[in-house]
Amino acid sequence: MSRFEGKRFEGKVDEPVAGCRGGERAVERRGVPWVDWSNYWSAGDATSRTDKTDGLVLPPLLRHLVNRNTRGIDGALMDLEYQRMELIKFNLFENKTYEQYVTGRKVGAEQIDGPVLKLWKEMRLERNHPNFRDLQILAGGDQRCKGPLIRFRTVSGICNDINNPAMGSTGMLFSRNVQFESTYPDLGLDQLARNRHGGRISLLKPDPQVISRKLFTRDQTGMANCNNGHGTPGGDGDCAYRKAPFFNVIAAYWIQFMTHDWFTHMEEARNDRSKSIETGCKTERVNNVEQPISAARAAELGCRPESRMEAGLIADKEPAGMFRHQGRTYLKRSPRTTHNYNTAWWDASQI
Repeated sequence: MSRFEGKRFEGKVDEPVAGCRGGERAVERRGVPWVDWSNYWSAGDATSRTDKTDGLVLPPLLRHLVNRNTRGIDGALMDLEYQRMELIKFNLFENKTYEQYVTGRKVGAEQIDGPVLKLWKEMRLERNHPNFRDLQILAGGDQRCKGPLIRFRTVSGICNDINNPAMGSTGMLFSRNVQFESTYPDLGLDQLARNRHGGRISLLKPDPQVISRKLFTRDQTGMANCNNGHGTPGGDGDCAYRKAPFFNVIAAYWIQFMTHDWFTHMEEARNDRSKSIETGCKTERVNNVEQPISAARAAELGCRPESRMEAGLIADKEPAGMFRHQGRTYLKRSPRTTHNYNTAWWDASQI
C-alpha cells in the first residue's frame, strides 16, 4: 500500500508501489502529471499486458498476486476506489442527499455515518417510470436493477449503479464539485462566502471580456498587414500563427461542448429570452484598483461593450434552507438550480 501520511490521494503512488503494479514503465511515468494506475500491467491496451510472472510461492488464496496482470488490475481498482472516495468527500455536493451525507442516517437501529451510506431513496425510479417493472423491489422499498438493465448500458443512463437506479440518469440533478455557498458567491449566504469573496466576485467581477482579451489576444506586433487577425482584402496579410502540436479536432469538439455547458443554461435549448445580461468590458484593474473603461480603451482591447446574452433559466429560487450539525451550519442545497440538468454533466455550469 502507498503511504499517504494523511494527505489527499491525487492518483500518484510511491515508487515501490508503482514498480510492483507496473514495473519499470510505471516507475518511469510517475513524473508525468497524470494518474499512475493507467501505467500498471493490463490496465491499458493490449500492449500493457505481460506474459511474465513472479517466481514466488504463495498460499492458494494469494497466488493471483504472482500474476502481474491481475496485480496491475487490482492496483488500478484500488487507486480508482481511492479517487472515488476523494471525489465524494471533497468534490460532490448533491442537492437531495447532502444533509444525510453530513449527518448520517439511521438504518434499522444503527446510526450510519453519511460517507458509508450505500442506498438512497432519492435515487429510486418513480412508479411511473417505464422500467419500474423491470426492477427487483426489496424490503423497505429499496430497488435493484436486474436482467437487461445490468447487461447493457441504457440510453437514459439508469442502472449505472445497480442499487440506486436513477443515479446519474436523465432528469436527475448532477452533483456539484464546489461547495453550495460558492456557487452564487455574490449572494453571501453564509459567513464563509462573505469572508472568502467579500463582494469581489460575481458574474461580472472580475470583468469577463477584459480577462478574455488580456489573456487570449494574440501578440501581433510585427504583423503590419494582419489587420487584427482578419487579413487584408488582397490576401497578402501575414497572419500566420504557430500551430499547437498537441491539439486536434477532437479537442475542438470538447472545448465547444465545455463552453456551451459552462455558459449556456438551457432547458431543451432555451434560455430566458425575456431577460438579457451584460457580458462585461466595464472595468479593469489598474494598480490594484478597479477603473472604468472608456470607449477608446474598449476599442484598444477589442471588447464589445454592447454585447448581451440571454439569462439562464432558474428552477429553484426559494431559500435553500440550512441545518446544523456538530456546532456548524450548512446549506441544504445550492441556492439556485438551473434547468440544464437533462444534458449537462459538468457542474461548472452551476458556479
